[in-house]
Amino acid sequence: MPYKILIVDDERMARDGLRMMVNTLKEWVWAGEATNGVTALEKIKLHKPDLILLDIRMPEMDGLSLLGKIREMGLDTLVVFLTGHPDFEYAQKAIRYGAFDYLLKPMRAPDIIEIINKAEIHLDEASHVKQEYEESLRMAKDYERELLERNMREVIYGGTLDELSISNLSMFSDCDRLTVASILLDSNNNSLRGPCENILRNELQMEYASPFLVLQDGLSEWTILLGGRSIRTPSLELNQLFDKIGLELCAAGIVNWRIGIGQKIQFAQASKSYEQSKFAAYFASKDKKIVFYEKLTDMDATLLLIPIDLEYAIIQHVREGNPDEALRIFDKVADHYSKMTIRELEKHAVHFLIQLQNGNERLDDGNMLLNYVVDGDSENISTIIMRLRQVVKDYAERTRSYLNIQMNHVIQRVIRIIHEKYATNLKLGEIAEVLGVNPSYLSTLFKQETGVSFSDYLSRYRIERAKLFLKEANLKIYEVAQRVGYTDGRHFSQLFRRSQGLTPLEYRNRNGIFTEHDELINE
Repeated sequence: MPYKILIVDDERMARDGLRMMVNTLKEWVWAGEATNGVTALEKIKLHKPDLILLDIRMPEMDGLSLLGKIREMGLDTLVVFLTGHPDFEYAQKAIRYGAFDYLLKPMRAPDIIEIINKAEIHLDEASHVKQEYEESLRMAKDYERELLERNMREVIYGGTLDELSISNLSMFSDCDRLTVASILLDSNNNSLRGPCENILRNELQMEYASPFLVLQDGLSEWTILLGGRSIRTPSLELNQLFDKIGLELCAAGIVNWRIGIGQKIQFAQASKSYEQSKFAAYFASKDKKIVFYEKLTDMDATLLLIPIDLEYAIIQHVREGNPDEALRIFDKVADHYSKMTIRELEKHAVHFLIQLQNGNERLDDGNMLLNYVVDGDSENISTIIMRLRQVVKDYAERTRSYLNIQMNHVIQRVIRIIHEKYATNLKLGEIAEVLGVNPSYLSTLFKQETGVSFSDYLSRYRIERAKLFLKEANLKIYEVAQRVGYTDGRHFSQLFRRSQGLTPLEYRNRNGIFTEHDELINE
């Protein structure tokens, strides 16, 4: 982008000559001219030039006064003074006022070109420094965001506040209360995930005045952290907030969703609100999509007869495909079932299985589970408990198989992308965006499935490909490096040696390939 230059001089011949000269310069454009400091000030406000060639002695407002005004405006425009007074007093005074340089009149064309070129170099360097600074700020902001998300996850997943520095809580550092909400999208349509998350963020941004954070908690689940203080009330009641979110989701054609909201709780006990929100979401249905944990017992009084937190844990483990843990907890709950009447247990079994099915609609069983558990008057308590246990076991095992297929499918797509595009500047975040998956979630999932991180897998695959290319004698080592995605030959050689225990050249020699064109500097 060309730099803008403004000429301020009360001599017309000087202005005309400078304008003609600027028009011959490739990297500069004419931003106008002025005859005095007053009119120049208006042009400076309008055009914000990069360089001003400024006469030091002018009517109404001289050059030094104008420079002071420029600095008061907060502009870092370069100023070169033009003066017909060949003495150091004016030059020194101009420099003290922040002038970039000065030229003595009468001016010679080579001197003017030289000083404009000098200004251009200075502006190029300043632009580069600014870009690096902005990039460092962006990276710092991204790091702060990642740190906040990691720390907040630790809090809601059961970590204690004592383990964290309060400064690492960023936007939540002024909050002593937290409400956690869970949003579940019951759909296999990957294209709905992005619009759903956008609606969540946009509505919260518009309607919720206190700090909030949206975390992806799975392929089609989000956790919303709503910060607050005990002495403050949100500008919009939570039921109105989530009603609005629900309306926007439906308006966007997203209908298969459920929302559970935990209680507003002390910040240090946020994990409790998180568990409550997950539990409440499982009790949501097509008729009642938004459920507040504190209102659960109003929906079904029989929930008071059993430890609903244990039943939630069963549903959670079934949903995660963990049959052993689901059955271990079920056996604890079975003691409470045995103390109920047959009619109470039949009713509660139906209610429990509805929640189990709501949490696992991807298996699409319809009412088969209900018929399997309760089939008539011949039932007794032991039979109902036994059948209920079998359903939990079967459902957890089927879910585990389903999740393995789904996870393998996602990871296989990532691996396929790596194998196809390993020579490019691959980034996990960009792949996650293509797949519609949260980067942090994908990173964890990739390591769980492959045993190594994404970057380690990519590096290992590149090295394996490099070993094949190194056996082609016509390729130089730096060309091999470029073919597998490394622009720096020396860096490639260091990685290769760290991985294989020998340099690329030594690897070639060991495989009987001797070439004269490999540069040892890359080793």
